[in-house]
Amino acid sequence: MKHRVTEPTIQQCTPTSREEQNDSLFKPSYRSNVPHRKDCLYHGPAGTAFAFDVARCNLESMGLMATSTDDNSLLDYYSTDDGPEVPHPIRDPLGFVPREEVLRLCKAFAEETNIMYPFLDMDKVIGQIELLSTAQDAKGYRIISRDDKDIIVLVLAISLMRETAGESELGRSLFHSIRNRLENKTWAPLSVSGISSLVLASRYYFYADEDERLAWRTIGIAARQCLELGLHKLQGYPKSEEVGSQPALILFWSAFALDRRWSFGTGLPFSIQEEDIDPSLPEPDDSYIYLKTMIPYCRISSKVWYSGLGTGEVSKLRRDCMENLDSQVLQWQEQMPESLKCPNPYSVEIGLHTISRRLQIQMVVRKNVMRTLIYRPILYSYANIKHNMSQAVLCVHLAKDTIRILYQTHKVTKIYKAQQTLFNFFILSSLAIIFLACFHDPADFCSCVQEEVSMALELVKAFNTKSRVAKRLWKAIQDLREVGERLGVLSAACPFDEAGFQSSPVNGLDEADCSMTGTRVSAELTNLLEEIGIYHPPATVHPSQGNEDNEYDNRPLEQPEWGNATESQWANADGLSEVLNPLFWNC
Repeated sequence: MKHRVTEPTIQQCTPTSREEQNDSLFKPSYRSNVPHRKDCLYHGPAGTAFAFDVARCNLESMGLMATSTDDNSLLDYYSTDDGPEVPHPIRDPLGFVPREEVLRLCKAFAEETNIMYPFLDMDKVIGQIELLSTAQDAKGYRIISRDDKDIIVLVLAISLMRETAGESELGRSLFHSIRNRLENKTWAPLSVSGISSLVLASRYYFYADEDERLAWRTIGIAARQCLELGLHKLQGYPKSEEVGSQPALILFWSAFALDRRWSFGTGLPFSIQEEDIDPSLPEPDDSYIYLKTMIPYCRISSKVWYSGLGTGEVSKLRRDCMENLDSQVLQWQEQMPESLKCPNPYSVEIGLHTISRRLQIQMVVRKNVMRTLIYRPILYSYANIKHNMSQAVLCVHLAKDTIRILYQTHKVTKIYKAQQTLFNFFILSSLAIIFLACFHDPADFCSCVQEEVSMALELVKAFNTKSRVAKRLWKAIQDLREVGERLGVLSAACPFDEAGFQSSPVNGLDEADCSMTGTRVSAELTNLLEEIGIYHPPATVHPSQGNEDNEYDNRPLEQPEWGNATESQWANADGLSEVLNPLFWNC
């Protein structure tokens, strides 16, 4: 039986010049009051939710975590909210936003978003905007197709969401003004413009920073529509044109890359299998340099996916398999075009804030993250670390390197802020690597990660706390503390526990009642790591706390006094590491 949701009342808003002046006009118009049942969702082994489910079940069975009383409680954190708030739709979205702002957002989209997956002709899009701005009557307004107008609205919504790390009510309102038409594209006759709209919708869901499953689901629909049109076969393209530069080909390869990207983010399968792609189908030409470089990266990621690394079962892996995959990643880096290579990712030259610099930073971080994925299973136990110490050290070094690069990028440029949604995942993934190593082998790793943990804690302060990344980290903190208290490693007293932050409104609290901030998450995590013994902050706290005008203080940090730990404490810490192991898989 399907539930019916009452439609919101559409209201027209008066346009203003800037988003900050009109955000108040787009407060959510209704919340569905119909009870909604969350069906059990499959959490694939390459996704974080799978690991948390397994971990929580194991911890409950061991009596180390409170047993859930609600059958759906395990899914509350990972699933879409019950009755999501929907903003007031806009009758005329393209007439609402001032022309100057529309052009600015389009330029930002071209520089920050379309440059990576360039299936849109932005000159054409801007030309259509100019036509619309000169149309004086209803007939003139219909000079471009509905699909093209939807694409323009999506471009604006994505830019707004990216700039605000998912906080723009105007961006959310623009998206919801065309959402019904986007849903209808699932059943409508296929077209390249329709598929383009769905790919853009998937990117919107990513930058909205709420539920990456929606991005995965939407790109899956777009990918299957590409297959229906035959875009994965050479004969699917007109012979009269050069295939390598056709928009449809760029659209297909963009869908292919994003399909891989969000499968890794959710742990759910790809929609496009490489075996189904015509071997003679050309890849994008050199004018699409980023996308062309990402295609072989995605092919390597497929091998990593099917190698069994996502299962966390080290017994299924061989060192030679890991080293072979690692060498392929390094070869990919070597063969990368020079314009995408990052000769000095730690550079502090302010003048390096360019489009190519942003892409260079992304490439070097992606290389590090893929290599840590390959070696991460070694960190799942003390025995594995001791038998593969050089690989374990390499994995931790790569995670530390990623944090340092992103910290320095955040300090001296605006690159991190421009792609905060993307980079936050890299920070969380790198922190997970460091936690795994320190929990399982504190004597070898805790003393060498102090600076990087301090840097990561400062970056956490900038998190959008409504984002799925911040909520995921907060959930890990809650689970760590509960288990640590039960084992006696952590004290029950915590200044932040009294506020009782709830990670999602479905737990009974409205988001307006939640007091979590990025600074609070960082402080609670600092407190937790100090109690466990992983982190010992410097005696003198640096006063900048994220001020981009100040460089990081590289003075040596005090080393933890491991010799003072009692035998009982070491036993508890070892037990803590064993039960916490699954908590950090696939972050």
